[in-house]
Amino acid sequence: MESDDEFFDAKEYDEESIARRTLKLSLRSNSQAQTKTKKPADFSDISQISQITLPFNSTSWTIKFNPDGTHLAIAGNQGTILLYSIGKNEILYNPIQLNEHSYDITSLSWSSQKTLLSSSIDHTVKEWGIQGSSLATFNYHCKVVSCAYLPQDNNFFIAIFEDFVIRNVHIPTKHIVNSVQLFGNIYCLALSPSGNTVAVGLDKGLVLPFRVRETDFKLIDLPIIEAKNRRGFKRKGKKVTGLHIVNDEEIIITTLDSNIRRYSLQDSLMKQKYKGAALKNKEFCAVVTYDKEYVICGSEKGRFLVWKYQLAEKLKNHDYESVRGNKSNVAEYVAVAPESVVDVINREKGSDITYLVVTIDMGNLLKIYTC
Repeated sequence: MESDDEFFDAKEYDEESIARRTLKLSLRSNSQAQTKTKKPADFSDISQISQITLPFNSTSWTIKFNPDGTHLAIAGNQGTILLYSIGKNEILYNPIQLNEHSYDITSLSWSSQKTLLSSSIDHTVKEWGIQGSSLATFNYHCKVVSCAYLPQDNNFFIAIFEDFVIRNVHIPTKHIVNSVQLFGNIYCLALSPSGNTVAVGLDKGLVLPFRVRETDFKLIDLPIIEAKNRRGFKRKGKKVTGLHIVNDEEIIITTLDSNIRRYSLQDSLMKQKYKGAALKNKEFCAVVTYDKEYVICGSEKGRFLVWKYQLAEKLKNHDYESVRGNKSNVAEYVAVAPESVVDVINREKGSDITYLVVTIDMGNLLKIYTC
């Protein structure tokens, strides 16, 4: 028999809708992978094709492909960025180490011009060239939690900070063009592919979406999302650890209650809950494949999980495929390559893959899977 929280969260639309309308937040301006399928999924033919030992260990990882599919950046809590080229004979080769950060790196973001942004708890954001050259350093008075280029104009980036502020920065002048002060810790940041929508994740399942105004990139607040159960022991909500804005209509939210949820950005209603992940301590972020067919997330059990993006007949999606990366129950971080990477590999290697997935465990072992 289902627990109270499981019973009620499947029927929470009306109650959630009422709660959201009344809630206000004060602002001050080559081997076959070992898989286990709960129900059959089209990811069952995934294969591990490569394995790389990284030069340092980390207890968490950030993995970002650049938009045109030619490079992969990896960072952890050693203050070092590994910049890999994507090639014909080897998927990842010729890594460059970027070593200017003095403490943990918290986020990575690529521009359309092949420049890279990195943020760190050392109070800086840095911009890098594709050859590993340091282009600029932005110094602040507190830890930088995350940053991202504005897709519509890469002369700007948005960053979130330990002092509860969202700042929009003009890169050439380093000026803060506008900011939003919140009252609570901000843990993660996401932008839609168009750059027209920004969202930040807080405690207790709270997600604050914003529309980006075209004229001056000012953030205009949208209806708040509460990614939590209505009943049971999870009703108070858990920390939001990951956001993935699919488009300007939908967002995927990862929280520490071991649930991943898809919400509408138009009416703040939940459209799907993906269940079965082990997400209680580490900061994972579920992502969506470029064709919007699957949701993929790492876990704390040495595996990553795959769900169908849309399960029309059910609100709660228990049907997943589990791909085990190692025999130990350690955290496994995952990234899914954009279509541009798949196109580059298929063209250069004469292959016909649909997806490429990269995982890194809590030590230093990187694995590449194709499907």
